[in-house]
Amino acid sequence: MEDASLVPSAVLLLFYEKDRRLHLLLTKRTDRVAHHKGQMSFPGGARDPADRSLLATALRESAEEIGLRTHSVEILGALDDTPTVASNYIITPYVGYLSSPPELTLCREEVDEVVELPLDALSDSDYPNNEFLVCDGGPQRVPGYRYDGHIIWGATARLISQFLDLMKGEAGAPVAGCAAHHSTLVLGADTPGTQCP
Repeated sequence: MEDASLVPSAVLLLFYEKDRRLHLLLTKRTDRVAHHKGQMSFPGGARDPADRSLLATALRESAEEIGLRTHSVEILGALDDTPTVASNYIITPYVGYLSSPPELTLCREEVDEVVELPLDALSDSDYPNNEFLVCDGGPQRVPGYRYDGHIIWGATARLISQFLDLMKGEAGAPVAGCAAHHSTLVLGADTPGTQCP
């Protein structure tokens, strides 16, 4: 998506194995950041002039925000660009995989907490729901996911929905086990995914 009025940015949808279940890493933003205060998000941010690519942006921001050792992340591909409504960003989302949970060091100025979301908690349900929120000064019903006391909505919810739709495929089968590691075929990467243990 090309729109000169939108600020280029990138995020990382990081999947990893934990207790033989596939998890997706989310962050809860602090109230001290400039945009999307207190919201659930993926690690990422605006492109820096020094970034060689938007993938470099996603990896740099992940290292800065959560201390992710990005050299160990297998990048499986990218989803469709997604605009934000309130903050005027255009997000390029990259999908990454680790075979085990990452060791993290949070930037407390930006990240309040990390939420490990089991993917089957979403794929086995009728999500997304219509969540009732107060945003832009008034009550609204927006598509969203609810997990462990958190409401995931906005661009983050749209990216999750996009990924789940890709993984369900034509047959409509739910995501299970370590299916996301084989999403190289879905996402159009050149190399096949590694078999899960």
